[in-house]
Amino acid sequence: SPSNQQGLTSLAGKFQGRTPVRVHFLDNSSKVFLVDNTSTVKDLILLCLQKIGVLLTSDDNSVSSNSALANPVILPYFSLFECLNGSSIENDAALNLKAIVVEVIQSWAENNAHPDAKLLFLIRLYMPCLWGYQYRDVVAFKINKPKTMLTLEKYFDEAGEHLLDPILMHLQFIQAVYNIISGRYPTSPEQAIELGAIHFLYKFGEYKPASHVPGFLGNRIVEFIPIKHLKNSSTSTRSLEDWERALLQKVLSYATGAASSSRNSTSSSVGSCTYFERNGYPITPQRKYMELVYGMPTYGCSFFRCSGNNSNKVKAVRQLPDVSYIAIHHHGIHIFDKAKQTILWSLHIEDIYRWGFKPNKLFYFEFNSSVVEGGSGEDGTVMLEFSTSEGVVISDLLTDYAVSFLKEREREDDRLSKMKSGKLDLKVGRKVTLGGSSTFSDDSEVHEAPTNGGRPAGLNKPPPPPHHSAPPPPPPAAPTTRPGSKLVQTIMNAKKAASMSKSLEVASAIKIQSLFRGFSLRNEWAREDAAILIQSVFRGYLDRVRLSKLIEQMISSGEL
Repeated sequence: SPSNQQGLTSLAGKFQGRTPVRVHFLDNSSKVFLVDNTSTVKDLILLCLQKIGVLLTSDDNSVSSNSALANPVILPYFSLFECLNGSSIENDAALNLKAIVVEVIQSWAENNAHPDAKLLFLIRLYMPCLWGYQYRDVVAFKINKPKTMLTLEKYFDEAGEHLLDPILMHLQFIQAVYNIISGRYPTSPEQAIELGAIHFLYKFGEYKPASHVPGFLGNRIVEFIPIKHLKNSSTSTRSLEDWERALLQKVLSYATGAASSSRNSTSSSVGSCTYFERNGYPITPQRKYMELVYGMPTYGCSFFRCSGNNSNKVKAVRQLPDVSYIAIHHHGIHIFDKAKQTILWSLHIEDIYRWGFKPNKLFYFEFNSSVVEGGSGEDGTVMLEFSTSEGVVISDLLTDYAVSFLKEREREDDRLSKMKSGKLDLKVGRKVTLGGSSTFSDDSEVHEAPTNGGRPAGLNKPPPPPHHSAPPPPPPAAPTTRPGSKLVQTIMNAKKAASMSKSLEVASAIKIQSLFRGFSLRNEWAREDAAILIQSVFRGYLDRVRLSKLIEQMISSGEL
């Protein structure tokens, strides 16, 4: 088949007007799909998820790996990214889910894109439900502990030998390797060698001392050690051979300490040795790699370089450097110093009062001063402004995380109800089948999009809130009246209240989402009014949750 998308597009006449589109993955594999003139990015993402075997869960929590579900809950967490220069990915390259795929590809020629421009399938929103493990709230319920008391190590211990979805972990793994090697996730030299050695065992399987000697990798050392370390002036005394020698020495240490595997299974071991264990059972190098990455403070962060001189009486704000990085992730915002690899301070998404942007100029957010070091409620709210040309991208990303945060909270509430009634299978999971250096593999088969208006069956339902639409949707805000860790327990306790309270919560969440969709269509006329209104609705929703909690406590104490 043609080597690039331009060549594939020229073959459209041979497929009854349908255009072959190649989608690339970060493990260097790719798949070709046939799309028509109405197929959207959302349609193509759904086809990718189905083809690679991700377990798709619909809004009613029915699991299917084969049928074309109308609206899998995890679909908005993925995106197709444009790689216009054929080699790198930018933060703003994620395509709108409603964009027509054929029109996107046609625009490349108009914008003088590189001949090797391509579409990449990536995780965009790093929600915890994509980790591949059993859900954290389910694990906490099984061991009778609040989710907020479940440490990361305890979670890994109790998650079980079998993953909920190993394909999701594989997607996390190949993207984590890319982020580590490219330097998006900064690492120390020691971290780089440790992760590189685990990646080596994943890539080559069992350690072979006769062949795995210095010189075995050569220039391929760049696949295992971040290029920034190889070129860093502070470690310039290390040659490529020195890095390879250190890497192989770490691999040897793993091999020396490896226990002979009593479970000679392709799902749990590499070769005849078990290099890594967790809570008494063997785990793959891929899983070990991700355990380390999941524990990194930079995991799941999208970094944006900003500058700003925010003079304020709050100590944490005064100490911000003139140039720093805003890191957006599923919990909220980090202000990050990448040079020192440290988080200067963080804000949970529920502690941010509102946020927005001025096109090509700045990104701003407002929060209560009491939630950061050196602040107090007496200082009122604090507005921070950061100069950046990517304000719209930052605002859209934070908005999408806020909407996803609400959806995941609803799913947790639903799972809790089912677990209490015994209707949820707590043993659901699949054995790991991705051993060694497995990838999705290049596919010689061309996968055809269903001819239902360019959409898989069932995709005629109203779409979810758009991503990266133009103009961007008005951002919802999160209240400052309660730390996020307390809100989780509050909502769980509120589920014990009367059915009227539960209905109020559900109705409130539905109303928020419907208002969000409506405002995204009307924001050309009333952007500021819409933003203010949706933020007040969001705060009202959580106020009603708190009221339900208060009523429950008064009933329990006999005051009512």
